[in-house]
Amino acid sequence: MHRYLEIHKDIFRRIQSGDWPPGTQLPSETVLASEYKTTRVTIRRALQLLEQEHVLTSRQGVGRFVAQPPATATSELTRLLDWRQFMRTPNKDLRTVTIASHEVALNSERAELLKRPEESPGYQFVQSRISTGTTVSMAVSVFPGAALAAQCSDAALLDTLKRHEEMAMYAESDILVPSVDDPYANYLQDCDSDPTSPILVLRQLFLDWRHAPLFLSYDYLNLRVFSLHLTRERDKSVPRPPRDSRHAHPHAQP
Repeated sequence: MHRYLEIHKDIFRRIQSGDWPPGTQLPSETVLASEYKTTRVTIRRALQLLEQEHVLTSRQGVGRFVAQPPATATSELTRLLDWRQFMRTPNKDLRTVTIASHEVALNSERAELLKRPEESPGYQFVQSRISTGTTVSMAVSVFPGAALAAQCSDAALLDTLKRHEEMAMYAESDILVPSVDDPYANYLQDCDSDPTSPILVLRQLFLDWRHAPLFLSYDYLNLRVFSLHLTRERDKSVPRPPRDSRHAHPHAQP
């Protein structure tokens, strides 16, 4: 990982842990460069990335400050961290493999969700989850082009995915039925040697604390292998975010 990304991650961690609460002015680039034993240029890149992500704000001639959270509170992120808990039969042999990454043009659905112009550039990162030598799930992550560096490798996409998951405050989730010609659903059915294998897609739009979209995730699940139970919960004392959507919280069935 590039040094400025390591520093970016550490500063973000310090902000989230409360070391620098909202409204706090950060130390100068010179002080931070001394603390992290690096150059001001490296520090500036890390801070500029945090500004682009709306974690920091900049006041000309004064300095950088930790951004204030929005007036409306949001629920914490519900993320499927360990896929083993959703398997119908417990199986510790479950690993994730990167199989493809490439540039894409955002179609109308993805552009609308990510709040980008239709056909604007993006990146797609595809992973497969393998159990006992068979692919049982596919994960497709879609990022707006602005979220990534000009030169984008598999490693850079994986770093971006992990960083954006850490930044996300919540996810808007939907269960979708794939179309008959969906290549990922068809691939899962081919792996199962049964064209009738039931496939569902868990679509999650990850958003930050300002309700700004970070990335999209499409998780293709073979329901012969995975079991999802969907509940929808919301604290009535907490206002909804501006977008009128529901939050789906998947849990494993007993």
